[in-house]
Amino acid sequence: MQRTAIIKNGVVINIVDIDPQNLLETDALDADGNPVLDDDGNQLKNPPANHPPEGCSFEVSDTAQMGWLFNGTDFTDPNPPAPVATPAPAPTLSDLQAQLSAIAAQIAAMQNAT
Repeated sequence: MQRTAIIKNGVVINIVDIDPQNLLETDALDADGNPVLDDDGNQLKNPPANHPPEGCSFEVSDTAQMGWLFNGTDFTDPNPPAPVATPAPAPTLSDLQAQLSAIAAQIAAMQNAT
């Protein structure tokens, strides 16, 4: 089985699992198993067992989701998740000690000013 997107007007409307063999045309045979030929002697074909709904197409995809866009080559999510902000790294012990020393120096300067 292959994960297959059903696409209508460039939008994925459904996801189904389809046997790839059911997407192939088969030789048309009569009740006795003989080939059915057209007027020119060419063997006729049966349509695939699975075919998309009218106005739709099939496209095999491991990643497509319903509502995604298809441009004939690639699937894209029209609403990608917002990027997650990376938090600032936590200050190190030496950073905190430097800040504390700077604050102590400011306090001492203010006390000496009075």
